[in-house]
Amino acid sequence: MISLLFILFNLLLVFFFPSNKAFTHPEPKIWICEGHILFPSFLPKQQFLEYNWEQQLQPYQGKIMIGGAYSLVLEMPTFGRWDVLVESCTCNGVFQFLQGGGCFRRDNFWLNKNEWRSETNKYIVVHFVAPQTLLKFDCQTLVVKCCGCCDNACGRLPLLESFSSLAMTISCQYPLPIPPSPPLLPPPVLPPSTGEYSSGCWMPFLWGDSCPSNGDNDSFWLIPLFLCLLALLLILCCLLALCIYWAIRRRKEQGRIFPQKKEESPQLSPIPPPIPSPPLPPLPKDRKYFLQTNQLKQHQYPHFPQLTNLELTILIKAEEIKD
Repeated sequence: MISLLFILFNLLLVFFFPSNKAFTHPEPKIWICEGHILFPSFLPKQQFLEYNWEQQLQPYQGKIMIGGAYSLVLEMPTFGRWDVLVESCTCNGVFQFLQGGGCFRRDNFWLNKNEWRSETNKYIVVHFVAPQTLLKFDCQTLVVKCCGCCDNACGRLPLLESFSSLAMTISCQYPLPIPPSPPLLPPPVLPPSTGEYSSGCWMPFLWGDSCPSNGDNDSFWLIPLFLCLLALLLILCCLLALCIYWAIRRRKEQGRIFPQKKEESPQLSPIPPPIPSPPLPPLPKDRKYFLQTNQLKQHQYPHFPQLTNLELTILIKAEEIKD
């Protein structure tokens, strides 16, 4: 009974978890960084705490300069269950700097190789000097289901046959390839207009892009609808003109029946006539003074002590005429 249950359990595992899904592995990634990346394990404690590893791993997107310092980075998530082995790696199909189970081949361009692990990822970094302006890397990797079995594999040739593994090829190219621009199509050439509606569309301003042909009777009912709307618009315009005319005429008639009172301007009060001054009393005949003009300032009439010199002169002349 127990053996039967065990067989059924294995069948269920095979049915729900087939072999092609059992080996789900992370995929390694490869790119180039500018400059020679430092490793936290080789830094002092104070610099290790201040070291920003993620900022150093930013992919480079500029132009490659011959003789410039760069770093080739290979990253793969391990999660404590996976490892990666770089079996070989070439640049531009000529420079092979990794070979024979991950052994590094040093020369004037390829300087050193280092491996480093974080909590979840494994990094393989190669410092190099750019030999050409165009770099294309092709690396043969082996993803193994183990923990740390591929670290520093050169020289010890680990036995990986007992672990599940999968060979993968990863590559990258710098500078980044520019996607081709879409081809420029010539503008469509419209057929010449013949001035007839038999071969084309009747009233194209009404139909727009979906212009039916003359034999299409499904949309023919739109033509009488358009004519009805046009007639309705004309009727509304006529009614509006009649309403305006009636309003103006009624306003004129109301003005005739009820004439508006003109505003009377306020009348100004009449100016009173000037009050005539009382006549001057005549001088006594026995008291006449015939004075010169330069003597008027010293002598005055006794009856009019406040008269001016001019008034005194006029008064004397009047008395002379009377006499």
